[in-house]
Amino acid sequence: MDQNQKSLWENAQKKGKLRFVLFYGALLWGLPTGILFSIVMRAANPPFVFSDYFTMAFLMDLISKCLTFGLFGLLYGLYLWRYIEKKKASK
Repeated sequence: MDQNQKSLWENAQKKGKLRFVLFYGALLWGLPTGILFSIVMRAANPPFVFSDYFTMAFLMDLISKCLTFGLFGLLYGLYLWRYIEKKKASK
């Protein structure tokens, strides 16, 4: 870790593990992944109709994917926290 990374990590540790996991896991990974996955899956199923993105079915699909990927994002955030702690401890 360089000095800038150490500074960022120390700042993240001061804010706490829960905030780190929610921000980097659920918000920065889970939410965008859920949105992107919903859009790509809808576009991949023929026939592609742009108006399908403005239906209640798409909205419900989008919400369910965001919740699902958000939960997996929490696991990713926990993994990331532990990975960075181990990396910092080894140096």
